Amino acid sequence: MKSRSKFDDAYVGLFTTAGRVAERILGDASAGEDIAVETLARALVSWRRVGGGAEPWVIRMATNLSLDSVKHRRPRSAPADARSDDAVVGRVEVLDGLRHLSRRQGQVVTLHYLVGLSDEDIAGTLSIPGSEVTTHLERGLLALRDRLPPAEPAESDGTAEGQAETDRTTQDGVPAVRGPAAGRDPEGRDPEGRDPEGRDAEHHEGVGS
Repeated sequence: MKSRSKFDDAYVGLFTTAGRVAERILGDASAGEDIAVETLARALVSWRRVGGGAEPWVIRMATNLSLDSVKHRRPRSAPADARSDDAVVGRVEVLDGLRHLSRRQGQVVTLHYLVGLSDEDIAGTLSIPGSEVTTHLERGLLALRDRLPPAEPAESDGTAEGQAETDRTTQDGVPAVRGPAAGRDPEGRDPEGRDPEGRDAEHHEGVGS
């Protein structure tokens, strides 16, 4: 009876937390509320075990139920009227990509990029070391990027600052993979030894000597 009383006292706050987590993942307030109801029903059944660390447990369960919902539904495209909304299109693509990650990778990537938890909070929520959070996040992002369509580069204003901003293009919070320009080595030279401005290696190295 005392255990049920503690659950009743914590219910509103935990329901709000679960609903917020699920809505951020699914992008749907109604679906988030459904997940919150299921999460709190499970919390009640397991309250003797859950009670001492209820909030991390609820976040973890709401995340798992949301990911299960994503994995069990058919892949979908963004609504036609949302094609100009990068945030909506990006969320749909990321969610469909999450279907193919392992359970732990999906949890970490979701909690980091969609729910907005810090690595430290993720470690506490999932009861894993911080080093594992970093590893799962890196591996999950690499797997996710392989499945996401390439992000369209933003237009640069022609200045160095504008180009730098263009190179930082991201998709729904997931950084784009960047590397040397095609056909050039890590220093930017093409197969004939010319640097990005067309000068050969010997001329470039001799300037200012």
